[in-house]
Amino acid sequence: MRLSLPILLFVLTAFGSVAIAQQKPKNTTKSKNDVSSKKVESQATKTPGTAETTNGPTPPPSKAKAPDAADKAFMKDAAIGNMAEIELGHMAEEKGANQDVKQFGTRMVNDHSSAGDLLKTIAQSQHVSLPVVLDPAHKNEKARLSKLTGNKFDKAYARTMVQNHTKTIDKFKHEAQFGHDAEVKKYAQETLPTLQSHLKAAKDMEQKVTGSKK
Repeated sequence: MRLSLPILLFVLTAFGSVAIAQQKPKNTTKSKNDVSSKKVESQATKTPGTAETTNGPTPPPSKAKAPDAADKAFMKDAAIGNMAEIELGHMAEEKGANQDVKQFGTRMVNDHSSAGDLLKTIAQSQHVSLPVVLDPAHKNEKARLSKLTGNKFDKAYARTMVQNHTKTIDKFKHEAQFGHDAEVKKYAQETLPTLQSHLKAAKDMEQKVTGSKK
């Protein structure tokens, strides 16, 4: 059966439209798949660890360096020295027969209380625990002086102050020169002149109570 030309053209046009309509969804699906593939590839090509570096936990701030063993030993020794001078100073105020001895004892209480308080503040900031009682050597020294009275006490106390301050000044000089921690080193440097003044006063006191010249 033969179709006229207009009918044939109509049929061909209809079939062509149907074919085009059937092909469009395929192209759309392919386009979506292409986009998804590109997203996957984009994520896969990211530098490893980038997201962790950006969103990861912030490292804690660095802590200040604590004093080393030598600085800590100096601090503890200085704390004991301050306590000893305060306790012996109170004893001199009570037992001293000479007025110079009593006055020196009061000065020891005042000056070493201030020095001790400053050292405690530094120790707290550095998280260093200081002794709160005397060591055996200073306990024995205190017990020996407590048994004396009058001029015997004055002479023994004056001699003890000269000896103690001579040793203490040597320790403070060493820390002031060779200390590692800046705060502790500064403490030694600033306290040293007061200790040197104490030593001079102690020698003068010893001369007065013993009648000897040195």
